[in-house]
Amino acid sequence: MEDKNAAKPLFELPERLKNTIIAKSGVAKAKLVVQKALSKTDVGRLSIQKHEIRTNFLKDEEQRVPDTQLGGKAQVIAMELIDPSGETSTVNPRKYDSMHCYSYTLTSQWKRVATKNGLELGTVVQLWAFRDATEKLCFVLVDVEKENERRLKKQGL
Repeated sequence: MEDKNAAKPLFELPERLKNTIIAKSGVAKAKLVVQKALSKTDVGRLSIQKHEIRTNFLKDEEQRVPDTQLGGKAQVIAMELIDPSGETSTVNPRKYDSMHCYSYTLTSQWKRVATKNGLELGTVVQLWAFRDATEKLCFVLVDVEKENERRLKKQGL
């Protein structure tokens, strides 16, 4: 028997978030990077393992950027994250490479975003990537269960 409350995957961005992307970039073009249930670690910093990434979201030149360990210092690039409430925050994605397997983590304001949006252990989220009008990489975070509830409510179910 199927659990009606289980977080079903969304393969299209919610309309309200598409509109936010259009305002920033002029088009509603985004790529699904990952869908995952948050682990205990993810609540403090979102970690995305190489095998979890669903589609390439980086340009060729971005993929060639050295890993985080540059002269002993982590490479940090500030990027916009539109959270489930539609608010924009700045996160610092970092790439870590260890023995042929890499991961990305979102740090900086991530913990505040998670707390503000009620993201906790087990919450299923999606991270989408898009380019703004200047071609800067940005992210959109979707709480899948809450978004499914919004859709059902909108449909009167």
